[in-house]
Amino acid sequence: MLKIGMALLLAGFLASTAVAQGDAEKAKEKGTTAESLVGEWTMVSVEKGGEKKTGDEVGDQICTFTKDTMKQTLAGMTFGYKYTLDNSKSPTRIKLEVTESPFGAGSTADGIIEVKGDEMKLAYSTEGGQPESFDTEKAAADIRFCVLKRKK
Repeated sequence: MLKIGMALLLAGFLASTAVAQGDAEKAKEKGTTAESLVGEWTMVSVEKGGEKKTGDEVGDQICTFTKDTMKQTLAGMTFGYKYTLDNSKSPTRIKLEVTESPFGAGSTADGIIEVKGDEMKLAYSTEGGQPESFDTEKAAADIRFCVLKRKK
């Protein structure tokens, strides 16, 4: 009877360990999550059509993410966006819709996004293109590449 009890206990432990490992692997495969975006980010660089801007050329851009919105401030202007993430592809896809802008709301952008530690990469197009990677040399001219750092 003791042997059966120990065998069941061991089997239960092994099964729970396998489930925990499976959950960890799924989380790794998940890609960028809304939770990993939440917070304030400072724009470090922007590149479009082979022209890269950094430092003062980028200005004092701050992007603040919640679990489903982003607010961007730039040169005294505020832009608001709703976003959705799609982790079925890698890198994670993002769809942005402008909800607030000095130029009007309603426009959309398709892109990709990746967060590693305190660095975020975002590539998007407002002209109907869909970036597939963060390789700026292979991208269409309408793709904008942004690098942001988490504000501390």
